[in-house]
Amino acid sequence: VFKHGGTLDKFIGDAVMAVWGAPVEHPDDALSAVYAAIEIGARTDALTAERRTRGLLTASLAVGVATGDAIAGNVGDVRRMEYTVIGDAVNVAARLQQLASENGAEVLIAEATAEALAGAVPTVPMGEVTVKHRAEPVGVYAVGADRPRPD
Repeated sequence: VFKHGGTLDKFIGDAVMAVWGAPVEHPDDALSAVYAAIEIGARTDALTAERRTRGLLTASLAVGVATGDAIAGNVGDVRRMEYTVIGDAVNVAARLQQLASENGAEVLIAEATAEALAGAVPTVPMGEVTVKHRAEPVGVYAVGADRPRPD
């Protein structure tokens, strides 16, 4: 996450919430987020292969990436304050991660993210899905199997 310019927001059980574009926005935030997901996938693949040869438990990866407006800042009360990001893009990313987990996918991205990539990363359209707490369906793309592996 840090290598690709992201901010680690929080750990949620066995999940990580990371953010690009806050507190500082960059024109390539969507691409950086997807490159981070790709690299995390590569590292997970390597760790899984190594653990499998040793007969140990392995982990799977499910990532959701969405691009859009969100509100970033301190949320809470003086007794329990935390910096976080809230908004539609955050909810869509969480739903895509859940969808990826349920369907054995690795990295699913929203249509706005795919558009922001401008073809820099191969994607495969997966159709539209209706996600919880959203009236309009979301175009979903899987990061292609021939995806580049960033340094």
